[in-house]
Amino acid sequence: MKNGPIIKLKKNIRPFHMAVILTFAVLVTLSLVFEMVRRQNPAETLFTSSAPRQANLYFKIQNPAGRSQDFVRLTGNGYLLLYVWNTECAACLEEMTQLNAMTTQISNRQLRVVPVATDAAASDVINFIRRNQLNGLRAYRIDARFSALEALGIQRVPARYLIDPKGKILGVADRPVPWSDPRVVDTLRMNTQSVLASVR
Repeated sequence: MKNGPIIKLKKNIRPFHMAVILTFAVLVTLSLVFEMVRRQNPAETLFTSSAPRQANLYFKIQNPAGRSQDFVRLTGNGYLLLYVWNTECAACLEEMTQLNAMTTQISNRQLRVVPVATDAAASDVINFIRRNQLNGLRAYRIDARFSALEALGIQRVPARYLIDPKGKILGVADRPVPWSDPRVVDTLRMNTQSVLASVR
């Protein structure tokens, strides 16, 4: 008689364990399906995040000539893809290479790539671009006060922002993007409608 309650408890645990296992299996399956869809068409998941509420474009950058300028002055002539990076970032090199390839496939009037490095030395940025033959990209750099990181709330690089001609940040790409993928290029080229539709 004493063993009765214990036996019932053990029997009741089994369905609970099964429910946990089934739930976990469903979550894993959904995750795999989502990843497969994303890989099949990376253009579907471009700028899907919103910029921090306090983010703004009122910061200084150093242009390739070494002169300070307001970043916001680059806006107003088509869409901008702001890419914040660093020469010591391995992931950045891969994306910079693809961004460079993309610049040969899309007009600056539609979308201009503005890479802004966080390196302190301008020579490091210039030499990096030359060494890796990124001839389609310009050597912009953040100012000595790192005002871009504060204005945009950047915690790490790379960081990717889509900006409209009015200087509004439309969305943020949180994941690496295969920029030279024909589907991505087509979405950005023909775009604005399809990209804007993906911005939340």
